[in-house]
Amino acid sequence: MQIAETVPRYLGLPKSVQIRNDLDLISIIRNRLSRNNFNYVRNELNMSQKEFSGTLKISEKTIQRYKEDELLNENISEGLIEIAEIIALGVEVLGSKEEFLDWLHSPVISLGSNTPVSLLDTHRGRKLLVNVLGQMEHGIYA
Repeated sequence: MQIAETVPRYLGLPKSVQIRNDLDLISIIRNRLSRNNFNYVRNELNMSQKEFSGTLKISEKTIQRYKEDELLNENISEGLIEIAEIIALGVEVLGSKEEFLDWLHSPVISLGSNTPVSLLDTHRGRKLLVNVLGQMEHGIYA
């Protein structure tokens, strides 16, 4: 299964939404995701609202003020998509969501013994996680 096919599931998007390429992702970012999507991704990671708000650089009080279907800004939407891509790739590489969540919260030597979850708060950190998961997918354990 292609990673792009599973990303909408981890965002809580309807099954009718299809992501075929980066242009589809850009369109979703520009149209923006909602607080519902924020909560869906947060629940997929088993994170508290406070933890996940910090990860996406939005205050907990600000996210609480949003109505469920109210649209977030493009930066938050892009962060949600990047995290959903990491979830999709991680589940595929590690074999299950439980294994992925265990990996996410465990120190990884190739990440300087940092936990992957601690790197979700920056674009560069998310990119690094995609690279590490890609290496793991190809049998390279740095």
